[in-house]
Amino acid sequence: MKSILIDQKVYLKPINNAAKCATKLLEEYEVKSVGNKYFYVWQNKEDWTIKKFNIETLRQATECPSNYQLYFSKQEIQDEKETGILIKNIREKFSLYGKVNLSLEQLRQIWEIIK
Repeated sequence: MKSILIDQKVYLKPINNAAKCATKLLEEYEVKSVGNKYFYVWQNKEDWTIKKFNIETLRQATECPSNYQLYFSKQEIQDEKETGILIKNIREKFSLYGKVNLSLEQLRQIWEIIK
């Protein structure tokens, strides 16, 4: 688990209901305070923007489903996006009916990577 420090920059991506009406795909926040179980983030040091997150799970602490996914860097978001694209492309390549258009050597290399 990463250490969470006051004034550390974090990034929130709207998910679930918040994603439906979000005007931005990513928002930068700062850590306001850190407790034993929760930490709080805010935007531009304005109290009305405060959001509460669980330290262990990094999930937004709310009675309803979380509205934001927290990231510690923009690179984490890019990596998650690239992972999704690669998984989709790999699934598409192997979910075709009929013969897969790969050589035996390519199949062996793939098998060595994924086994």
